[in-house]
Amino acid sequence: MTNRMLALPPPPRKVEKPQARKRLWELDARFLCPLIGLCLSRAELRRLAKERVYAVDAAASDYQLHSAFVGMGRQHDQRASTLNKYLEKKYRPALRRYAQAQDDQALRELWQQDCAVSREGQAWWHLLTHPAGSMALLEELYGELHMQGHEAVGLIRSERAKYAALQERLDMLEEILASEREAQRLERSRFDASLSELHAQLAAQSELEWENQELAKENERLRGREKKIINGALLQESRQHSASLQEENRHLHDECAGLSTELDAYRQLAAKGAEREQGYVAQLDALRAQQAELTQELTAAEQQLFQQALEEEGCSGCEQCGTNCPGAKLCGKRVLYVGGHHKMIAHYRRVVEAAGASFMHHDGGVESARSHLPKMLSSADAVMCPVDCVSHDACICVKKMCKRFNKPCVLMRSSGLSSLARGLDELVQ
Repeated sequence: MTNRMLALPPPPRKVEKPQARKRLWELDARFLCPLIGLCLSRAELRRLAKERVYAVDAAASDYQLHSAFVGMGRQHDQRASTLNKYLEKKYRPALRRYAQAQDDQALRELWQQDCAVSREGQAWWHLLTHPAGSMALLEELYGELHMQGHEAVGLIRSERAKYAALQERLDMLEEILASEREAQRLERSRFDASLSELHAQLAAQSELEWENQELAKENERLRGREKKIINGALLQESRQHSASLQEENRHLHDECAGLSTELDAYRQLAAKGAEREQGYVAQLDALRAQQAELTQELTAAEQQLFQQALEEEGCSGCEQCGTNCPGAKLCGKRVLYVGGHHKMIAHYRRVVEAAGASFMHHDGGVESARSHLPKMLSSADAVMCPVDCVSHDACICVKKMCKRFNKPCVLMRSSGLSSLARGLDELVQ
């Protein structure tokens, strides 16, 4: 019997299990504060604080609630497990996209895509819990979030300063309006006094005309009597009396002519007063229109500040906010800004992206090629153009292209941030 070694089956290949996603208590403690701030709004924190499992005083301040939930994430207990499940359920729709990423480059691209549509909370959660995310990437994005927080505070302070300046200008315009009203009232009083004086002079002229008519009748009677007197002293006396009456009549005629000239002058003065009154009325209407326009700009600035406050509190995007999101109608839209000041482009971008839209810019042909403008217009969902800081040729091109492709176009009166906020408000409405 031949001894042969039996062939043994090859050992089974070891199948590597996919790395599990990190849980809340396994994260670096440095990243818990921005995680809670971005992923849980103030309203969510108050609603969760009422649940028995968390055992948090619902009457605590917003900062106290934030600190309490940050502390929960550092310990592996029932509260941390419940909070981890809540965040997993909240951001589950994006889990498949992030699960396909295998390296830092893919994760960074997903981060940029979500940040472009104001979904920083969703992106930050999936990056922290992703098994492939390196500490270098997390520290880089953590620094970016930290600096964005500083920029948001600076922008809010700037907007508050602009609001104060606009309020001061509004108060000044109200004072000017009150002064103009007082001047109009005084002018009206002087006009009424002049008109009363003219009426009195007209009455006096009517009386002089009546006296002139009576004197003319008397003159005719004396002429008839003169014809009857042929000689003697009576004829001479009658002639002297007639001459005296004629002289008086000429004097009255001259006086009547002077009064007529004076009356015409007063009538011209009254007409000029009426024209000035119409001018004051037109000026008053213009001031009211300017006041209404300033009020609209203040309202748009207040809405922009409110929207930025929502982002600071942790607004995670329209899919989570629902109908209460202030940028719901602009979410995912591409807004093209044509013209404006080059040094303000970063500020334009922040205001547009804060409203939920993507920002595109073309300077109207100063440095960017003029031939690129039609292509950018065709890819944009809406166009905004400040008429005070753009070339005439670019403005005409924007109007024609928007009319041809039936795209919304907002022509702003200035290149300031307040006009941009008001224009975005018009697009939302």
